[in-house]
Amino acid sequence: MKYPHPRVWGVVIMVFSALFFSNLQFREVIREHIINGRIKYIFDSYAKSDAEVKVVFLCSSHGKDAISDGPVLNQKMKKLDSISYEFVKVPIPGAALEDFTTNQLLIDRLADYNPDYLLIQESYLFIDLIKNINSFSLRKTISFQNIKEILDGSGSIMEQGIQNKNTRSIHPDSLMRTSNFLVKRSNIRSSSSLKPFRTAFDAKLIVFEIPLPAYFETLKDSIRQTNQYKEIFTRVKRQTDFTYVAYPNSHPFSHYFDVSHMNDIGEQVYTDWLLKRISGIHNE
Repeated sequence: MKYPHPRVWGVVIMVFSALFFSNLQFREVIREHIINGRIKYIFDSYAKSDAEVKVVFLCSSHGKDAISDGPVLNQKMKKLDSISYEFVKVPIPGAALEDFTTNQLLIDRLADYNPDYLLIQESYLFIDLIKNINSFSLRKTISFQNIKEILDGSGSIMEQGIQNKNTRSIHPDSLMRTSNFLVKRSNIRSSSSLKPFRTAFDAKLIVFEIPLPAYFETLKDSIRQTNQYKEIFTRVKRQTDFTYVAYPNSHPFSHYFDVSHMNDIGEQVYTDWLLKRISGIHNE
């Protein structure tokens, strides 16, 4: 049996890559199938439930890392309340966050599951502070202390590259471009609507905040003071009457493994706080 010449495979790969990366619609279809496949798998896993209180988290990777998995949440909640809870995490990639309100499969599966509480990550609706960092690899490899020093103006390390714990060098110019993105560009989502969720089922809506470390949290607070943020927040609040749960403090950098995703320590601290808030809301 004769196999194609390696050059033929090379041409095929090049053509396919060009089509893939140039055809936005094709990428959207692939993304939709991946997301919907995940949604089906998650809700199929919870098809039969006899829990007294059912809670669904809609979150990005930030929420996925900040909130413990369902079985851990169930055990922790038993120490707070005498009734049985079931927690379902539905992580949706950050690149698709703005599509979640129009995802009919998600709405249908939520309606079938009929949760008592639907918790939606704040950045799904209002602020996505990290979306304007233009390099995924940069976001994953930044040295926390160095970028903190650069962003608050106290650093003196601008003349040399920055070496992080993974021994990958980040050039200062890249960090400054990142800082400019965060400070100068809009980080507020322009299209925010929860009407599809409100008409499909009757869960209590809670918008919860995932805190960011140090300077980034301060920057989020400044965005919340803008008229654009206040207008969107007020409009969605009027549409849905959600409860907003704000984290009272900023996490230290030691609670993160990059500039936005929590490590195990951060997860434990944040999860314990969030469960207490959910318990308090339920027992009001």
